Amino acid sequence: MGAPRRTRIRQLAGWIGFAFWNWIQLWSGGRQRYGRVALQFAKPVSVREWLATEPPGVLDRPRAERLEAIERLANLVMARIGAAIPVTPVPLAAAALLSFPSTVVPVDALWDRLAELRDRLHDQNARVVRAELAVTEVWDRAWRTFRARRWVHRDGPNLIVLPNARPLLEYYANSIVHLLPDQVRWALTPATDPDRSLPRLDRQAR
Repeated sequence: MGAPRRTRIRQLAGWIGFAFWNWIQLWSGGRQRYGRVALQFAKPVSVREWLATEPPGVLDRPRAERLEAIERLANLVMARIGAAIPVTPVPLAAAALLSFPSTVVPVDALWDRLAELRDRLHDQNARVVRAELAVTEVWDRAWRTFRARRWVHRDGPNLIVLPNARPLLEYYANSIVHLLPDQVRWALTPATDPDRSLPRLDRQAR
């Protein structure tokens, strides 16, 4: 009977400590945002209208045929979702960084690529968040995340994509690649010149 009581006390102490630490951070001005969220609703998919485009009684057919029809419906839903995804600075900057085949990217070249990517996204009628900002300001917003999470290192006029961070950058970049025309989709593949001497990220404690 004593163990649950100690567990509750420990949990309460943890919550109090967490709240106190955040209050200190807020009072001292050291608290920073975890990130930003952009939300957009896609055009709803009417199953009734979708069924009207399919052969009559398609959902009553054998399982294999039903699954093919359901897959077509799922692809339609995913296409609507993909088209509505807002493009925020972090995925945009990640895609720009990974469009270079090298782990070392000149800052000036990155800004040119950011501008090119944003123009292509506008051509595709993609919703680019804070599109009115200069590309340097877009990068600054993404850089706060990259620096805080130790994904990218600044070395004078160059940026270095740290090896262990590449899969995370690919994760964000791939969220907007489908919005680009095929002829400008850069392959987000591992760098052709990975430098093993570069610093690697430590596994973050959970």
